Amino acid sequence: LGDLPAGCLAGILGWLSPRDVGRLALVNKTFLEASRSDAVWRRMLPPHWKEVVRDGAGSAMDVYERLSVGVFVEEEKDKPKIYWIDRPTGGVCNMISARALRIVWGDDGRYWDWRSMNGSRFDEVAFLRDVCWLEIRGSFSGYLKLGSYRVSFRLQLLGSHARRRGRGADWHDDAYGWEAQPVIFSLSAPPSSTRERRRYLASARQLHRGGQSGIEAADLAAARVVEDGWMEYDAGEFCVEDEDFPVALEFSLVEIRGGNWKSGLYVDGVVIKP
Repeated sequence: LGDLPAGCLAGILGWLSPRDVGRLALVNKTFLEASRSDAVWRRMLPPHWKEVVRDGAGSAMDVYERLSVGVFVEEEKDKPKIYWIDRPTGGVCNMISARALRIVWGDDGRYWDWRSMNGSRFDEVAFLRDVCWLEIRGSFSGYLKLGSYRVSFRLQLLGSHARRRGRGADWHDDAYGWEAQPVIFSLSAPPSSTRERRRYLASARQLHRGGQSGIEAADLAAARVVEDGWMEYDAGEFCVEDEDFPVALEFSLVEIRGGNWKSGLYVDGVVIKP
């Protein structure tokens, strides 16, 4: 393979994953030079990337590296979003900040507060002080590469993790109110109908301590720990079958039926990724 013309090698590498291209670049100088070709990295750039990186300066490899780190997008003032490429898969990822979501009473300091938080992707996150009507909604419209995607809320419940980090004295000792009723995660991704997931954010131990019994395992929120105590709670999945058409999504996190007061929830935003 090392005897093939550089242009031919670049054409071959362009069909591989970014990780494999990096591995082959270590084989010899011919592979290294081919791995730096614009022909390789142009194939890996997502559709309509110029709408995000509008200056477009540098080589295709430079643009790819920039997108791998992440680009802040502010379609509306003070409502940032992040667009990035997942290095292992080359998939397009997006994250919508809490400021870009529609949070009922989110600007009323009696119910919600805005703070900085370890491990968050944005400068400030929403903190739920106390509400009985929890309603958070958001939307997304944009181009994605072909494939399956997952929509998740990036949340954290105040608890032992926060206390270990020595947070301020104005914090409650723990989150409360989450064992009384499940929250409803929903996702609408046309042409499919709206799908809902009924999940308790409280742990099984908290539910038992709160007198809840007979809770099915499926009703407990499946979540992934990402960093510094942040968890990703899935709202649903969808597929992109034509990358030349923008995807339109609507999603929500709601608990308005129980009437009980809830507190201690941090909201970083909503993540859309393969």
